[in-house]
Amino acid sequence: MGEADVQKALEQLVQLLDAHAIPYAIVGAMALNEFGYQRTTVDVDVLLTPEGLAAFKAHALGRGYSEKFPGSRGVRDTANRVDIVIVLTGAFPGDGKPKPVVFPDPATTALRGTRVALLPLTTLLELKLASGMTAPHRLKDLADVQELIRIQQLPRALVSELNVRAREVPRALAGRLRSSRRVGGEADCRRPVADSSYSGRSTSPRLSQRPRRSISTTPSAPRTRRHGFAISATDGSRPFVDCAASRS
Repeated sequence: MGEADVQKALEQLVQLLDAHAIPYAIVGAMALNEFGYQRTTVDVDVLLTPEGLAAFKAHALGRGYSEKFPGSRGVRDTANRVDIVIVLTGAFPGDGKPKPVVFPDPATTALRGTRVALLPLTTLLELKLASGMTAPHRLKDLADVQELIRIQQLPRALVSELNVRAREVPRALAGRLRSSRRVGGEADCRRPVADSSYSGRSTSPRLSQRPRRSISTTPSAPRTRRHGFAISATDGSRPFVDCAASRS
């Protein structure tokens, strides 16, 4: 399976959904691609309502698609050998716990892009922020936000359009990315990203203030590297992206 297979799977999925008037929105890496951030992926993520999922399965199963296991929500494009990851309206991003940010109804939210239906950029940013801020295994979502800000050259005014509890990260990323110091031709990205508790408190200290880290009592408290960034690994500390560390 290669990039071409994933693109074919996307095109066939969209054709089927459009043919049966099933509301949807492409999310995940394929949505990032549509917004100009090319990130490699091996599956297709799509947002559906529960009713849309039932309609999709009624038209798709046995016709080029199969369930991963009986009754599974996700399906597999058998011709292209690509998994179709289905996210349902009403689900909470990240850790799955209730929060102000929720996956919306694509029937009322999705916009038609050049090729597919997408969520508005602000909605996609909110979902990725909420995901990355509440689930340690979804830190790549914060990196996705940073790349979207860089590529789209998003203004600081965008912060006012986001959910109030999701604004803290754009303040640390969007505002600072546009006005950050340049080191070796690249942005100096060593900035606090968000409080790991996702409490809604402001996490935008002065530029000269470095995030505090707690003293670990465990034998070792390494700084881990994920998705090209160095992330603080000690409990109680503020996670932050460190572009310079990832280049060392």
